Amino acid sequence: MGLSLAEQEFQVSVCADEDTICFTSSYPKYSNKLKKLAEALGAEITYLRGGDTLRVYLPSECLLLREPPKKSTHVWTDEEREQSRERMKRLHAAKTDSSIS
Repeated sequence: MGLSLAEQEFQVSVCADEDTICFTSSYPKYSNKLKKLAEALGAEITYLRGGDTLRVYLPSECLLLREPPKKSTHVWTDEEREQSRERMKRLHAAKTDSSIS
């Protein structure tokens, strides 16, 4: 049986004197991403707690912290919506026509 939501964690451990970062995850969303990244980089994956948790050491360049995307405050008018809808129809029609030939 899987872990409860309260037990699913994602941890990052950084030491200033090392060039690798330890990622430990029992949160499936991040575990899957870490597993793919580790396999692509040839990093060793260690499974803990009967396989519910994984730990991987990756280069420090793999960690990027950024601000979340800004929410749009633009309020679309009915005319803008219609113009956008027509653009999407034309784009879809062009893709469909090009895939047929």
